[in-house]
Amino acid sequence: MKWSRRFVAPLAVLGVIATAGAAASASVHKVAHAAKAGASIRAATGRLMPLGAAGTWHLVLNSTFNGSTLPHLWSTGWFGSGITAPVQSEELECYSPSQVTFSGRSLDLSLAKSTHICGGIVRHYTSGMVTTARGFSFTYGLAEARIYLPPSGHQIADWPAFLTDGRSWPADGEMDILEGLRGAACFHFHDPSGGPGGCVRGNYSGWHTYGANWEPGSVTYYYDGHRVGRITRGVTSAPMYLILNLAVDNSYGGAKVAPARMQVKFVRVWQHGSALALAGIASPRRASNSLLQPDPSDRVQKPRPQCKNIAEKGANRAGILICPRPPRNRRSRLWDSGHTFCDAPSRLEHLGQFALDLGELVCHGNSEPRRLGL
Repeated sequence: MKWSRRFVAPLAVLGVIATAGAAASASVHKVAHAAKAGASIRAATGRLMPLGAAGTWHLVLNSTFNGSTLPHLWSTGWFGSGITAPVQSEELECYSPSQVTFSGRSLDLSLAKSTHICGGIVRHYTSGMVTTARGFSFTYGLAEARIYLPPSGHQIADWPAFLTDGRSWPADGEMDILEGLRGAACFHFHDPSGGPGGCVRGNYSGWHTYGANWEPGSVTYYYDGHRVGRITRGVTSAPMYLILNLAVDNSYGGAKVAPARMQVKFVRVWQHGSALALAGIASPRRASNSLLQPDPSDRVQKPRPQCKNIAEKGANRAGILICPRPPRNRRSRLWDSGHTFCDAPSRLEHLGQFALDLGELVCHGNSEPRRLGL
């Protein structure tokens, strides 16, 4: 449990801020059209690609929230079950699973005037929060979400956020991809030394696409496919999990509007090939359960690397290897073909349904892969 989630910087610019301007190139028009439609770009191969950030990307998380229940990598509340206390003392709401619903093809986080006791305090608002703290974390990559933010005139109402957080705050960092501060759309990266970032001009209430490309030593932020800022100071490297929430307060957020609703059409995470070995699942116990009951609403994808190749790319130095898992009916043939399998089954961490279909698991802490006894 953290003492605080954010060290909220003043709205004055602490890092470089670039406002999105008009562009004439065909590629920019393509990005703008895709952003307006709420879709990521599809490459010539047919694969979904993030808006604005070019490169060779592999989709490792694709939560589309088009069902009637929360995908199994996600859970409600802030480190607890049922009604939980907020992250910070300034927040006026409790978080309740009842405020996490689904309408059509989106996840809805609803803020309402409703009194509950949480954290030993009577609070007069109730809202929704979802995280992957128990199901999915990653190191480096591009996280993107299509989000509807509640309006107050031509500004963002309340205190919504889309962010990633490390296990030990602030040492492991916090990447605010989108945070509604005093009606503006803002981004920051928090570490023990502070929280550089800034806010973007314009009205970002309603539907928009927000993304951040987290790389060693830098984070680049994209709103609707346009680069809006880059941070190169204090960027951490520990794994982070995803958070979506709609808070309300008297100091940092926009005008208090209740009832209000924050909607999420999708959340996606991409990684480059060299970063795939650093992807992981936050809870080995939860991951073991996922192996038996994969949730089709979680589309987790990645290519099928060989352990030797991954080790050559430096994953071995990180202490994480990706190895094929032998299907039950093919173990002898795979063994004879010279495949290696990860050991230490108690520490296996599953990357999701598509990884399971490919027969791949992630093993942590091995200096090299070893064959399992058959």
